[in-house]
Amino acid sequence: MSASAQIADQAMVEGACLLTASAETRPVLSPSGETCTAFTGELITTLVEGIPERPDPLDMDTLYRHLRARLAGRSRPVPQQRNRNTGGRIAIARHWAVGAVL
Repeated sequence: MSASAQIADQAMVEGACLLTASAETRPVLSPSGETCTAFTGELITTLVEGIPERPDPLDMDTLYRHLRARLAGRSRPVPQQRNRNTGGRIAIARHWAVGAVL
């Protein structure tokens, strides 16, 4: 068993969600000329620009599916998600693109 599998198994807490930048057998990508890794850059862009036709707040499942599609479409390492029961429904951020107000 790899070290990353052991870490993921320890995160299996009721209602938890673990999101990683890539699969355990694939290194993350830090593109030349970009400030962040491919995953972090896409995450920041998503949180700033939002996801069309998605409600406020953004949950982990919605965020994961969006990041996976965007990164795969750019031939970059795809994120991995592991959650326990309702962990994917965790609200992770306000969706500013739909006019969320604090």
